[in-house]
Amino acid sequence: MSVKEEILKFEKCEAKDLNPKTLFEWVDFFQKNKPQINGLVAGIMLIIFGGQNVGWGIFNNHLRVQPWSGGYEDDGAIFWTIISWFIANIFGLILGSFLVCRYTKMKIYILASILSSISATFFVVYPTNISIIQLARIIASISNGIVYLVILIHASELSIPRIRGYHISVINMCNIVGVLLTSSNLSHVYKTRTYENDPTKMLGYTGLICFLTGLILALFLNRESPVFLIQKYKEKEALNNLMRLRSESHETLSIRDEFNELIQMVKEDSQSSMNITHYCYQFIIVISLKSLFVFSFNMPLNIYFLNLAKINFYDGEVDNTGLYLLSARLTAMIISMILIDFKRIKLFLFSSVGCGIILIFLSQFTVKDDSIYSAIISIIFQIFAGFGISFVSDIYSVDSVNTKIKPIFIALTTSYEILLQIILIVAYFYFTMSISNLLLIFGLVMIFPLLAYPFNSKYKILPDTSGLSLRRARNKFL
Repeated sequence: MSVKEEILKFEKCEAKDLNPKTLFEWVDFFQKNKPQINGLVAGIMLIIFGGQNVGWGIFNNHLRVQPWSGGYEDDGAIFWTIISWFIANIFGLILGSFLVCRYTKMKIYILASILSSISATFFVVYPTNISIIQLARIIASISNGIVYLVILIHASELSIPRIRGYHISVINMCNIVGVLLTSSNLSHVYKTRTYENDPTKMLGYTGLICFLTGLILALFLNRESPVFLIQKYKEKEALNNLMRLRSESHETLSIRDEFNELIQMVKEDSQSSMNITHYCYQFIIVISLKSLFVFSFNMPLNIYFLNLAKINFYDGEVDNTGLYLLSARLTAMIISMILIDFKRIKLFLFSSVGCGIILIFLSQFTVKDDSIYSAIISIIFQIFAGFGISFVSDIYSVDSVNTKIKPIFIALTTSYEILLQIILIVAYFYFTMSISNLLLIFGLVMIFPLLAYPFNSKYKILPDTSGLSLRRARNKFL
């Protein structure tokens, strides 16, 4: 056997899509693919800042004792302060769908970082001025809308198929990390509206840290998407980036095969329709998944669980309820991130149905908020919510459609999610629906996937895209 034949044989073995078998092999596998997650660092840090703003609004049961809310007898001022984030987020998504097709990810991250730094500065300098806070939240929300859309596309195009779900899950997890940081800042509560450390000012400080850290690291670690470079007819640069992302010093057979498939995908996508009505099936799937996520994380539900468990964690000055609940959710998310690329549909089913059963139980039976059981059931709900329901809608947002329509598709489906959040915020402030009825509605909707699962097993309504390339995942929906 010649040397050339031996090399070819070796590369064929290397190209086989074999999963690591042992724990040490998995550690080596993730280490080798570390450049892919490193390339997202600027967007990840901005997502954490965005999560802080979300938690500051809809995961906060002490809104009326914040320094900025002093003197407002009417809930209207507080309502508009909270909802301004969500309205502006839609504009950010639309802007992001325009930018991502035209500019490199680094330029977009720099723009978003500048907007976030302006917002964070306003939080630091004017923490008690409600008008400035509303403006700061609008600016931060536009930045978050841009980054959220861009980083979903960026993550999907940097990742190898085997761990693409893991990388996309990191984005949602960082959003919850931001909510957790806000809960930490809000834990010291005083009825006199005086804080040792103003939580709004702390929000600004952590925002500046996120902006600076992400931008500095991105200067060294950011990698442009090979798909974007191929679309711009920069095949040589795309191939070099692909080798760096796969930690290879030369062009292996597996990299050549992957590169050829990306070129083929871009070619096919360039000929596909831009008519959004041709993607109704994918749209219905994704907005259904996003609805289930919203029903597990929204203002009425969050405030309900914070108040239900509060008696066990609030001593009159320090309220650690949010920290305990979110720590439980975050722990479950970390575990499910590792499993999401193996059995994502079953993991999602476990998460959704578990949440639904708990909500139906709470709607029918009274749990005294002064008992330890109120804390236990609140924590169990957060654990179920962390197992998959947060991730799956994002994964299918990038897996179900082609690269040409993907930006506007993500903008539309995420705008639907935001509108659903807005409706529930309006309901919290201005409608008097019984919480029991609301829990029952949420619960019934969330156990529906269990009823649909037998049909999915037979008709593949929701295909499992675990381990598939973007092209093969997209073809599952054709």
